[in-house]
Amino acid sequence: MCRRACCMRTVLLALGIVTSVAVADRSTVLFASSETLLQCLAVRRTPGAQQALLALVDCPTARGSSGHSGAYAVEWDRGGFEGAQELAALRVHAPRNRGLGVCLAPDKGDSVVASETACTGGHLWRWERDSQRLWVTEVGAPSNASGLCLRRSAGGDLALAECESHASQRWLPLGRGAADPNARLEDIRFPLRAHGRRIVDAEGRIVRLRGVNWYGAHMEQTVNNGLDKQPIAHIARLIRHLGFNHVRLNYAVAMWVDRHTHRPVKSSLLSANPQLIGKSDIEVFDAVVQGLTAEGLLVVVNAHTSDHRWCCSFRDENGLWYNDRYTEADWLESLQGLADRYAHNPRVIGFDVRNEPRPTMPQGSSALTAIWWDTQLWGNCTEVSVQSSGEPLVTVGSFSSKGICLPQFFADWRAAATQATYAVLRGDQNSLVFIEGVGAAELVSSKLRPMALSQSGLMNRIVWSIHDYTWAWRWFRLGDFMTNGVGSLEEVLKALSGMYNSGDTDLKSQDYASFREERVKAWAFMLTEDRAPVWVGEFGEMRRSEWWTSFLRWAGEVDLDWCYWAIDGYKYPPGVVVDTSILLPDQAWGIPNGKPTTKHLDEPFGLFDMNYAGAKQTWKLADLLSIQAPVLAPDNESIKLPEDVVFKVESQLVKGTGPHPVGISGFFNFETPTGCGEGLARQLASSAAPATSKVAGNDSAVQYLVQLAHTHMEGSCSRGDLKGMSESQRERAREILRRSEPEGPNPVEEALRSPTKKEAQAAFKLMLAEQMDNARSFFTGFFVVLALTIVLIVVLHCVGRQRGCCRRCRCRPWRPPVGLTAMMSKTRAFRPFLAACYIGFLLGNNGAP
Repeated sequence: MCRRACCMRTVLLALGIVTSVAVADRSTVLFASSETLLQCLAVRRTPGAQQALLALVDCPTARGSSGHSGAYAVEWDRGGFEGAQELAALRVHAPRNRGLGVCLAPDKGDSVVASETACTGGHLWRWERDSQRLWVTEVGAPSNASGLCLRRSAGGDLALAECESHASQRWLPLGRGAADPNARLEDIRFPLRAHGRRIVDAEGRIVRLRGVNWYGAHMEQTVNNGLDKQPIAHIARLIRHLGFNHVRLNYAVAMWVDRHTHRPVKSSLLSANPQLIGKSDIEVFDAVVQGLTAEGLLVVVNAHTSDHRWCCSFRDENGLWYNDRYTEADWLESLQGLADRYAHNPRVIGFDVRNEPRPTMPQGSSALTAIWWDTQLWGNCTEVSVQSSGEPLVTVGSFSSKGICLPQFFADWRAAATQATYAVLRGDQNSLVFIEGVGAAELVSSKLRPMALSQSGLMNRIVWSIHDYTWAWRWFRLGDFMTNGVGSLEEVLKALSGMYNSGDTDLKSQDYASFREERVKAWAFMLTEDRAPVWVGEFGEMRRSEWWTSFLRWAGEVDLDWCYWAIDGYKYPPGVVVDTSILLPDQAWGIPNGKPTTKHLDEPFGLFDMNYAGAKQTWKLADLLSIQAPVLAPDNESIKLPEDVVFKVESQLVKGTGPHPVGISGFFNFETPTGCGEGLARQLASSAAPATSKVAGNDSAVQYLVQLAHTHMEGSCSRGDLKGMSESQRERAREILRRSEPEGPNPVEEALRSPTKKEAQAAFKLMLAEQMDNARSFFTGFFVVLALTIVLIVVLHCVGRQRGCCRRCRCRPWRPPVGLTAMMSKTRAFRPFLAACYIGFLLGNNGAP
């Protein structure tokens, strides 16, 4: 009894080091089979048998179920133990009567017996994290002595055998009782809020997010993977059983837009869930959300794509939050609609509003639409809109009397994320809003230019999000360029090359200190400076690489909130037609373009096997278990929260971001209608035309904009047309410009409100022409200086060599001087645009990386 009484501590594995965890209640570790993760080691007596047998039975669940009736769980239970990875004894416990006083030991041959003498016998059990094997040796044997490993035969019998690298010999230790990271999952009090770098519950207790992505609904199959293999309840139980506490569920905007069509999902995709056959994709999505939350898990809903397709590349037409098929309004409506749909379920804790916002190119085009966090650069940028009775009807764009405003050419993620926040909170004001940085890689720009929510207290709903993979360093470099300037063209090429190449591992070999410093600089300053929570919404790897080892260490040190990509055993089920033309070569997986898949296609990052029952790579699960943590902090560590802010629905209108940018190519193409505002004009035409029906009477300003938009689209906005303006019109426009100071009213806005149509037209055209002239003058001068510099360097180089520096005059291959771009990058206003011009040039000439 004394021995049993002292066994009140359990040894848990963390990053290969065994540590003791003191608990108030008994805590133990079960051993689950890697081939059937919901089955654990146990001892049971069958009728007529002479002795108890070692067997695999249903694991005791995390929610209190004792598992298999009449079976006694085999648990690692040794108190007061510090040191090596030794279990000493595998003790057998009854579900209700703890401490039977029997342990496991080798018997004659390859069998294992349970007896009292085994608890004090001469055998030592070990569990190896690297190999995930359970093996036994005699006490006193050298640490490298060969022993016998516990294995599961094809028929399910358990026996000892020579140790080898095989799935049948792999076991996972799972905490139970106080050692279960999800022991207090039901104790969370909603709603959740952001406070400093932490996510906290309604009582101020820290909530740690350790979860997994489960995908499929955003792709061509339109529903989550695995529903043809296992019931939803089985997958939900398995996720919680392995210690994960939340799931990121991805959807396509198309699911919301098509919700009224009630188009049934293919029955073959739901064969393990017959109750869902005949349901539409959004109804299946509802069932998945319900099944996960019924198991006690938390859910983050993610607007992953617009179309049903795989993500991501620069040419998949889903880099921005809109495309030619699904509008910005569709995206915002999906966020508000789904937030309202799940508002009754507090375990749906938030919405990740867009996956990896990034530059995009329409299919078959080299015209890049760039993106950045905030595009109001170069000073005195003003958004111009036409108003009627004080209400904005049409947003013309952003203009400046000093130069070019980037909203004409860049998509503004800051403005879109703000609108998405309002959309989510209009659906459910208690929801968290997860916002990814540009490329899901950097947050520096959001520090320099914070979100400007109309209610500042709403920042307690914001959780920032990034993704981290072996290729993330390329995104970090790109973010550095946009913030601090470009050193050389070669640097940009290296960053862009293989941006989404998942086949590369260890692309950048670096020591751990450099790994950590790179992330603190790019995004983790939010944590180290206690600014806001950061959730790593995706990370993953196919092998134990240098990056993987560093990430695990980093996650443990800073107590990261994370969500692994992904649990899925396969990418695509059979019978799905995939458009591989929008994928990068290493993303096509050998799928014939436009033809149905013929088998389940493997997901190399996946945690589960193809049947969603066992582990695909047990080492990966073992590593992830090592960085799990209790989901809820102790009550005595709660934080006193300020008074919560009530979201004012009536004053936070979801109106979108206005006209979309024309893209980088529109900036360079001066002599065509595109350069004269065709892209803007198309937005004006589509926005202004329906607005006329909302105006009482004949609103001349709106009618004028409609006419102007169509004039642009007919291609008549040329320099000759601008020169044809009367002198009186030009003088009136110049007068308006002269009277406009940087702090004063915007000249274009004032002109559009002027009493005569001709004056408005004159000012508008003159302003547009002057912006284009400024751009042409700058870039013409830039390229002339650059060309002259190149010629001068080459001439001086060869002349110098002819005068005796070298016997032969042979000019070496010339490299662009970095001094010029470095000088340019010192001017802060030029940095983002210069970097974007490089990117636009490279992508426009070479296609997507």
